[in-house]
Amino acid sequence: MEPTGERFGEYRLIRHLARGGMADLYLAENTVGRRVVLKRIRDTLAGDPNFVEMFFREAKIAMRLDHGNVAQVFDFGVVDGRYFLAMEYIDGPSLYRLLHAPRWEGRGLPYEVAAYVMAEVARGLDHAHQESAERAGIVHRDLTPQNIVVGRSGEVKLVDFGIAKGKGLPDLTRAGVARGKVMYFAPEQIRQRPIDHRIDIYACGVVLYEALTGRQPFTQQDAFTVMKAIAEADFPPPREVNPTVPEALEAIVLRAMASDLRVRYPRARDLEADLTAWLRSGHPTFGATDVARFVEE
Repeated sequence: MEPTGERFGEYRLIRHLARGGMADLYLAENTVGRRVVLKRIRDTLAGDPNFVEMFFREAKIAMRLDHGNVAQVFDFGVVDGRYFLAMEYIDGPSLYRLLHAPRWEGRGLPYEVAAYVMAEVARGLDHAHQESAERAGIVHRDLTPQNIVVGRSGEVKLVDFGIAKGKGLPDLTRAGVARGKVMYFAPEQIRQRPIDHRIDIYACGVVLYEALTGRQPFTQQDAFTVMKAIAEADFPPPREVNPTVPEALEAIVLRAMASDLRVRYPRARDLEADLTAWLRSGHPTFGATDVARFVEE
């Protein structure tokens, strides 16, 4: 899986980065030497129209979004029967890798880092959620630490809109089937009730919980008991797991993860505002440069 100089249409593949459920990811260069991530659907799936449609939906959705906290998609198409998209290359780890780095695994990240990263995520989500004459509001539906990338320059980017939902977009999810990772499902998804952008806000709360405590809120042993716990909001508050978590950050987590939609943040921008206010109150100069230093360390 380590191509050396393989040509693929207008791109030169430099090295294989990862394999996902649908596609392989490569670091590549275009004809002018710009580095991109090239996502190429696996040959075994190329004959499945549903997978191909989902793949191109991701490209079309991402190309509608123009925001500093969303990874850009530059190009998509077919080369010799192989489907691909080319997206922005972010030099840095996923939030998942940061959370599982030896120094931080099981402990959680420094609180100011966690608050800053999730404020940036909320900013990107708010852009996606907004509706306008030009585009429909888009719900990510797969907000997890794996889909948040933190660059070595301190930038925070959302990736992977492959199962996103929006008005005017075909929904490729079959009736009664939910897509995404169960651990980040909102209670209304578990109960199979109508969903909207607030499921992304709930998932932000789950990710922030992990970043603050070093563990997931739902630690039950099997999928059924996890889903039952989510539906019943059966999880310990962050300060019960880690008493040093600031009360204000715990309050933000609990509001983002509220089962009652009247209590949960109505918009991602409201979540961002509270996280930013907490940062300004205790860490007024903290910013991208500090995050870059943390990633480098």
